[in-house]
Amino acid sequence: MDIKDIIRQRKSIRKYSGEALSINDRELLISYLSEEKNLIGPFGNTIKIVFKDLNLMDEKIGTYGFIKKAPSFLVAICKNNRENLLDLGCVFENLILFLQQNNINTCWLGGTFKRKKLQMEEEMVEGDFIPIISPIGYAAEQPHLFGKIIRKMAKADSRIEFNQLFFQDDFQNPIVDKEKVEILKYVRLAPSASNKQPWRIVCCNNGKTHFFIERTPKYGSSMGYDIQMVDMGIALSHYLKFNDNEEIIIQEPQVELPNENYYYLFTMK
Repeated sequence: MDIKDIIRQRKSIRKYSGEALSINDRELLISYLSEEKNLIGPFGNTIKIVFKDLNLMDEKIGTYGFIKKAPSFLVAICKNNRENLLDLGCVFENLILFLQQNNINTCWLGGTFKRKKLQMEEEMVEGDFIPIISPIGYAAEQPHLFGKIIRKMAKADSRIEFNQLFFQDDFQNPIVDKEKVEILKYVRLAPSASNKQPWRIVCCNNGKTHFFIERTPKYGSSMGYDIQMVDMGIALSHYLKFNDNEEIIIQEPQVELPNENYYYLFTMK
């Protein structure tokens, strides 16, 4: 399946059939996770991802009814700093798109679970943190009504206008290059916490593409980590699907920022 189709088709699933992964799908997942290259992000950090059978019938880890009948979970573990969170977003989204390609369903979960209930002590070393988990399984035949409500509340099916996310040379000019527009259409479709879509990208004629974040003030401050940095890693995952020959550099451009919520992060060259 073409990556464009995979990105377009993928959505968060909150109600599952309860059926465990088939032997073939389980082996497919384990094989993917055993490949070290699949767990190393573009900033060079290795993200640990654990496949864990976990009965959530009694909602012990505190998903507050968001998830129904998920037979298993993916648990992402990393250090709690900017580059690790960027790599986490990229590595985990790569996995989620791989699963989508194989008709296996998932749902990003950031702040709606109790980490201690996951019983991951044996998998973790000093400094490790669990920012993200995802149920994994097969979607129920009938959609979850509460899931539909959550999706509508989060405006999950809507997106910020293209020309408010992507720019040419500065934050005043739209991108007119049709090839760049076609690629960035699929960055625009990247998932993000509460669908905030914090990425702002400036493309330059010198071949450099600058990634900025427009922060939502105080958003996620109670979570204990920078969830919008994970979002930026997810956007980077989508970008690299079409630009895998580019490298990351830190070279802040002389671009006037629209307001105090904008921050430069990195550049792709």
